[in-house]
Amino acid sequence: MNIQDELTIPERLGAPTPRLFKTVRVIGITVAAVAGALIGVKAQGIALPAGIEFFAQKAYILAGAVAALVSQLTVDVKAYQKANALR
Repeated sequence: MNIQDELTIPERLGAPTPRLFKTVRVIGITVAAVAGALIGVKAQGIALPAGIEFFAQKAYILAGAVAALVSQLTVDVKAYQKANALR
């Protein structure tokens, strides 16, 4: 059986993440942060174009959060096996 099928969510969160998905995680967090900043600007009473406001409220926060979560749950199996070989 494949080791990825046996890992639980807490084990996945603590396992090493592949380099590509670390980059995707950082981009996702950045997108969510920018969306949060745009919502903060809107809350201060500064007018934003309708398209930017829509994406900041809906798409960017959701896309950023999903990208960060999926990237964190991805496991670098070789690094995981090497780290757990001594246990």
